[in-house]
Amino acid sequence: MKLKRVMAFVLSLALVVTSSSFGALSVYAAEDELLIVEDSSSDVLLDESTTIEDKSDEPLEDNSNVLQDNEPSELEDNSNVLYDDSSKDDTLQVEEDSIVSENEAVKDEQASGRTREGKLKAEVDPLQIVKVGDFFYAVDTQFAAVASWEPEDATATEAVIPGEIDLQGTTYESPLLEDDLKRVVIGIGASAFEEGEEHQLRSVKMADTVKIIAPEAFADCTLLTSIELPRVMKNTATDVFGVGCIDDYAFKGCTSLAEVKLPDELDAVGAGIFAGCESLTSIEIPAGWEATVVHEKDKDKPYSIAENTDIKEGPFSNCDALVNIKFASNTKKIADCLLANCDSIASVTIPDGVNTIGKKTFYSCDKLEKFEIGNASALKVVDDWAFQKCVSLKRADFPKYTATLGTGAFLDCSALTATTVPFSINKIGDRAYLKCVELESVVFGEGVEQNVTGGTIGKYAFGDNTYNPNSGYKYPLSKITHVTIPNSMTTIDNSAFEGCTGLVSVEVDDMCTFAGMMI
Repeated sequence: MKLKRVMAFVLSLALVVTSSSFGALSVYAAEDELLIVEDSSSDVLLDESTTIEDKSDEPLEDNSNVLQDNEPSELEDNSNVLYDDSSKDDTLQVEEDSIVSENEAVKDEQASGRTREGKLKAEVDPLQIVKVGDFFYAVDTQFAAVASWEPEDATATEAVIPGEIDLQGTTYESPLLEDDLKRVVIGIGASAFEEGEEHQLRSVKMADTVKIIAPEAFADCTLLTSIELPRVMKNTATDVFGVGCIDDYAFKGCTSLAEVKLPDELDAVGAGIFAGCESLTSIEIPAGWEATVVHEKDKDKPYSIAENTDIKEGPFSNCDALVNIKFASNTKKIADCLLANCDSIASVTIPDGVNTIGKKTFYSCDKLEKFEIGNASALKVVDDWAFQKCVSLKRADFPKYTATLGTGAFLDCSALTATTVPFSINKIGDRAYLKCVELESVVFGEGVEQNVTGGTIGKYAFGDNTYNPNSGYKYPLSKITHVTIPNSMTTIDNSAFEGCTGLVSVEVDDMCTFAGMMI
């Protein structure tokens, strides 16, 4: 068992770094050891003895990834531990007026970087690796997370991750004066169950305390058929570990996994969580995912929601067999970027209760040919770039209460031939149908006309902004021949239909105002 695999740290640190009790840790793996550094201020070295050694007296190698910090650190009770960089042996000097200096045992602890008064006072938590039951855990003074699965029975097929472990009788050395040695299990580490050919794992059950599944935690567990996820993986007012997350490629290559029930609520989700799960054909998105944040691969921030930002991998990208995406019937909003690059689905049904399709929700769903929305739908907002680069989409029809089509909502939908929007529409955003070169039918249909005023059609909404005096328009919407604009639209940008070179008639209500429509 290679230590660097066992101790490939458990949490998706990029996501929990701001508020995790594990602190802002940087992880450096070596062949036989793992060096974990917090805030570049001090370090802890873990080796196969799983105990913490004080390495302050040993010089760092020239090629070390760890920076020496010579700044003083402050401890509570006015106990100032100073680093004397003039000393050749780099010892720690304790001021004479320090309260803890009265006790020799506490002085020893202070020299190793911590004091005891019922809680840890060091700048680096004493992260240690211990084995309890079938699991190795990374533990600190409050929490534990699964680092690897090493069952005593080599034929074991089920892993049950508990909500709490007891460190009594293990190799853990507590830095606390009073410690009940019980730890809440909050996460599953990076690559914790990877290299599935080495074991017979077929089923996993997780306690509801688990909030974080780190990158590639179950990667290539080819025999895994069943996963029981926590029902809620979301930060609350009482949580101190950061956000709940299923991180990048968590279940990548689980080729036997045919069915998954996702958590009812989740803070964040990474890229390609089910990539290569060739038996997974259908999945339901819970209503509680409305505010779920899709973050960039290997980064601790959400995707930039901008027209020119390419989302290379969404949560369900590279799921080649996943052809059926369902939404819970009580869903109100489909989250931003949630189905970006979900490149196997050909159709999707939007529940009647959905009122908002988020920014870049269906970005670059290459095979999506249609979305279905019922006549009783409450859909009001199709947000910016919601269907951008859906190059197979043929039609875009909206129910009677739809009010807003955001900027670039159908930008670069090159196969789109027809769109119907209701009279109730009061905004068609800039570049909403830009580069929709096959669009030939634009119909303002039935809807709620009363009390709808001040509607706008934005810049290049049905136009082309690529005009060149020598070559003309690069993406002309030349197949549109006739448009009737309802009286709800009182402002039309003069470039709204620029590049519609086949347009022969436009019917506009007297209330509409525009400065010289360009065609």
